[in-house]
Amino acid sequence: MWFNFILQNIHFAINLFAALVFFAVFWLYFDAWTVKKSTKIGVRWVGFILLSLSYIVQASYIETTILISRLISVEFNQLVAFLLKTSGFIMLIASLATERLQEKPGTAEEEKKDKSTKIKSDLIHKMSLIGIVGSPSGLMMRTNLLSIFYPFLCLGVAIFFLRKARQGRESHLKPIAIGFFILTLSYIINLYTLWQNTQSYDLYILVQPFGLFWILEHIVKFIAVIIFCRWVFGYLLKRFETQILIIFTSFILAVFLVVTVSFTGLLYSQMVAQNFRQLETEAKILNYTINNKMEGSLSDAQVLAQDSRIISALKNNERAEVVTIVSGVISSKTQSLVHIASSSGQIVARGEDTLRFGDSISDDPLFKRANRGENVLSVVSRESIVAPEISLKAAVPIKAEEQIIGVVMVGSVLDNAFLDGVKKATGLEASVYAGNKLSATTLLAADGTTRPIGTVLSNKKLLDKVLVKQEEFTGAVNLLNRPYFASYLPIRDIDNNSLGMIFVGRDQATILATVGRAMESTFLITIVLLVISLIPSYYIAGHITSQIR
Repeated sequence: MWFNFILQNIHFAINLFAALVFFAVFWLYFDAWTVKKSTKIGVRWVGFILLSLSYIVQASYIETTILISRLISVEFNQLVAFLLKTSGFIMLIASLATERLQEKPGTAEEEKKDKSTKIKSDLIHKMSLIGIVGSPSGLMMRTNLLSIFYPFLCLGVAIFFLRKARQGRESHLKPIAIGFFILTLSYIINLYTLWQNTQSYDLYILVQPFGLFWILEHIVKFIAVIIFCRWVFGYLLKRFETQILIIFTSFILAVFLVVTVSFTGLLYSQMVAQNFRQLETEAKILNYTINNKMEGSLSDAQVLAQDSRIISALKNNERAEVVTIVSGVISSKTQSLVHIASSSGQIVARGEDTLRFGDSISDDPLFKRANRGENVLSVVSRESIVAPEISLKAAVPIKAEEQIIGVVMVGSVLDNAFLDGVKKATGLEASVYAGNKLSATTLLAADGTTRPIGTVLSNKKLLDKVLVKQEEFTGAVNLLNRPYFASYLPIRDIDNNSLGMIFVGRDQATILATVGRAMESTFLITIVLLVISLIPSYYIAGHITSQIR
């Protein structure tokens, strides 16, 4: 989860940084336009401010892997970014395509220029130094084809700038052309989003949010933005008032980024710690519930051991009477199994299987202790067809005139129905393991109906701590290819040996959703405050400049 959280904040930072770079270029063009109100320059600065706004919208986008319910829908976010970005690119292309190239020195047209117009020429040259910064938003399109337009528009801007640099006398614009070609590559990589609905697992691993292509796209985009940033700030340093404005804005942006990342990081860590504490408590509550259920089995066994009808039937070897009594216990559904055995260990009756009797349980540890006069209870494991079953058993001696004449064993299985009740009460997923093999669970397989009974847990660190060291484990785990926050407690038998584990957990997506909503609100507030901060920054920069003059 930390990996996704960090990448989401990197996405936010890169896009806000790109928005700042676009704003810087917009400001240079706008400043030039105030000197000479050329329509082409006016169209160009409008294009730049639209691209800057598109990056601001892009920064507020939260991946659906983090955010399930959101303040702003994915479709609305993508539509606004698409309209801003395409409008900005189209305006830039239109202004570049209709602008007349400046002839290289030595041409006939250059020689015809009058020396008296040198001031005007210098002004035009000054404005020509102001280039274009463009960058793909890296918008994570999932359900539409809008992202297909971006590479073509970005490539068009790159080609027109390359034309100005090679055919005209504006060779200083070559870095801009290179930057746009790199951005075109970023847009091409961004087309991986069109395959995010693939049914191929191997392909989805590559194109999933925060996957390999996601990271590659953002790396390429960041490289392009760095190229533009170096070019833009190279000219900003020559203009004092603009330099102060950008320094103020950059400082405010840095402060907002630090505060935002720190706040969301602190929020995330606190929520994770809180969930770990809650899971530890819930695991202990489940363990306490199991112990209470085991105590109930002991209580039922004691009642049966003191039943005069069973005592009389055992003394007189009346098996049918014993079967009738224990069958009634099973039919009441308070217990899963009821065994009555003679003092020699021979089964007299089974409540859950009345036709099966006569076999011996003389080697059973619980029987041995009960046959010595102890009231015992324990957790036991029994092999089944798919996976071992974990049962809670109690054994009590049956006495007649202080002489042990038999043993009653009562127990209940920790099955899916029991765990479903736990989930209904707590809202958490719960499982019981026999050793490292899943015995009962509320978890469902990918088909949404099958319970993955028999699945083997292979987390060596977890198994060593819970089964070997018999300690509690709380942390992040991966179950059925899904991330969970989980807490495990060991299950011990009557001899205090590790028999299995109990598990309670919560899907990490629920935590991500909560953190994501907080991140979305924080990002939106940060963006609004950042935009508002431009107003005082502008007036402060102007005031400082006027004071120096």
